[in-house]
Amino acid sequence: MTTRYQLTSKGVHSPFVLVRRVVHERIGRLGGHLRGLLAGYAFGSNVITKSNGTAAGDNAAGNAIRTGAALTGMAAGRLGSVLAELGRGTWSLRQILGRPRERAPERLALEQLGFLSDAGLVLSSSLVPQRIIDMIASLAVPRLGDGAIVFLRDGEKVRLGAIVHRDGRVAEYLRNFVAARLPSLDSEDGPGLVLRTGQTWYMPYLTDELMARMSTAGMADAPFPAFLKGPTITVPMPGQGRVLGAVTLVRSSGTYTSVDISLAEHLARRGAAALDNAQLYSVEQESALTLQRSLLPENPPALRGVEIAMEYRPGTAGTEAGGDLYDVIALPDGRVGIAIGDVMGRGLHAAAVMGQLRAALRAYALEDWAPAELLSRLDRVVDSLPGLHLTTCMYIVYDPVSRRATVSNAGHLPPLLVMPDEEPDYLVLDPGLPLGVGGAGAFSETSLELPPGSGIVLYTDGLVESRRHPLEDGMDRLRRGLVRAREDSATADAGTPVAGVPSPGSARALLRQCLAASGVAVQTDDDTALLVMTTYPSRPALVDVALPAEPESAVHARSALARILAGQRLAAVADDALLLVSEVVTNAVLHARSDLVLRVHQEGDRLRVSVEDREGARMPRRRTPRDDGESGWGLLIVDVLAHGWGVETTGDGKRVWFDLMIPASGNADRTLSR
Repeated sequence: MTTRYQLTSKGVHSPFVLVRRVVHERIGRLGGHLRGLLAGYAFGSNVITKSNGTAAGDNAAGNAIRTGAALTGMAAGRLGSVLAELGRGTWSLRQILGRPRERAPERLALEQLGFLSDAGLVLSSSLVPQRIIDMIASLAVPRLGDGAIVFLRDGEKVRLGAIVHRDGRVAEYLRNFVAARLPSLDSEDGPGLVLRTGQTWYMPYLTDELMARMSTAGMADAPFPAFLKGPTITVPMPGQGRVLGAVTLVRSSGTYTSVDISLAEHLARRGAAALDNAQLYSVEQESALTLQRSLLPENPPALRGVEIAMEYRPGTAGTEAGGDLYDVIALPDGRVGIAIGDVMGRGLHAAAVMGQLRAALRAYALEDWAPAELLSRLDRVVDSLPGLHLTTCMYIVYDPVSRRATVSNAGHLPPLLVMPDEEPDYLVLDPGLPLGVGGAGAFSETSLELPPGSGIVLYTDGLVESRRHPLEDGMDRLRRGLVRAREDSATADAGTPVAGVPSPGSARALLRQCLAASGVAVQTDDDTALLVMTTYPSRPALVDVALPAEPESAVHARSALARILAGQRLAAVADDALLLVSEVVTNAVLHARSDLVLRVHQEGDRLRVSVEDREGARMPRRRTPRDDGESGWGLLIVDVLAHGWGVETTGDGKRVWFDLMIPASGNADRTLSR
């Protein structure tokens, strides 16, 4: 029970004290009457006692009894009146306790505390900055006004965060109105003043001066909307030593009391705290994600006979960084090595271990160790690291000439095979023990043929396992989903390609089908690494021409490429390809000073252009363009226009390559991508 207090002329007293005082007064009156009655009753008794004791006559005894009876009747009558009076006093007690309307201010204070408590819970339920901004505006309407506008400070500029109004049409008008009149930090009123000083600003009504200032040029005589002429308050959103934003509340009529302003300030403070936490989390999230992606390859190397698609999706539980890894390594004789692994644990520590293992894996792969021997050496590396770092890993070497793949596994999930004219299924092989368990011994190898049109899917457990779905169910869902996707692709009309959609047999298409079949969201509980390789016939290069280290070589390269692109009907990428090959060849002529070799391959939906030279010591790098505007633009242009680009060392030099993705509508000869 909540104790309430009432202010009197003698100070603040608890209602229980006042109740006790009234009761004492009533009982005091009753006590006086009762004492008189008891005294009379005692007198009568004494008389009776005395008459008995003195053996008085019958007349004396009768008089005494009649006197006692009369007094008893009188006492009963007075007692009834006293009790009736005490009963009437109960209304006075209710008055002292207070009627419901007298407790309205206290009840209002409790409601305000409840509102702020609920608002804090709602605001803390998200770590998405824009979501929190929208919630601040929504919580303020209609409790604190008919409309709410959230402004955010972005350095020395002001941007609009959110607008909410009870009337949707008014909200749309306000969006257009505010977009054309964003406040500035040097303003002497309104949101600009609040964002600069951090002080609340209150306008009881719209003055003519403000109306003229807010009207656009040529519209000073236009009628101003009535819903903007009411009272307005703007409260700051204070952060850690800075003002994050401001919340403007508008009413079409009425006024804002000091209680309303205080409530708005408290709501803005809670919103600022939630927004500050969300922004800090976003910075940490982006930093971790940048670290993670820097440890993984961004684009596959120049390969023949295969197409590679890769994707990494961070988890939502804790930091974005994790221990999932994948890699694609170009090996001698046109072979390719693909690897995938998962370091136990999460966070930056797991990502750091993953980076060390990927570096060791790539070094052993470039030494051309067989898959089983590579895993044995990698196991010793994991054992040498301080602490326990259980790691699963799978390494595959594919030879496009023999079309055979050699697989070795260290406790990783089995790959999913997508073979021509067969249902997708998991490869049966010796699972092996994870790396780092100690004394694992030799790993086994499995060989299989991957004819043209085959696909192999490597993945980590984030793709098939979650809090809601066990691993076995997830793997079965992935397999059945790919079966349905292949059936749908077979019945679809292959004669109506859609621009921007990969062809059915491409690695990118298979990767998208895997993501759709698994039901994995953009953000998942666990990290997800996915690597897909599809095989194609190893065809000769579309262009394979030697060029001298002369400026005219850029012209010859453009001419050779233009003839091929026109003949293969690849006009959709011709402009970008000709511009980029000119930049890459010119860069090689200027810096390599050796003979060049231009090669162009088409693998599925990808056009790969590479320029090789015999100068391996000087690697190309992006530079800041000079003030004259004539140099430093080459690799910047390649970075903007190409789907991906990179530099690889060769036996006697280096290779600079770039990729262009061929839209489905830009390749009429579909046999080239089979």
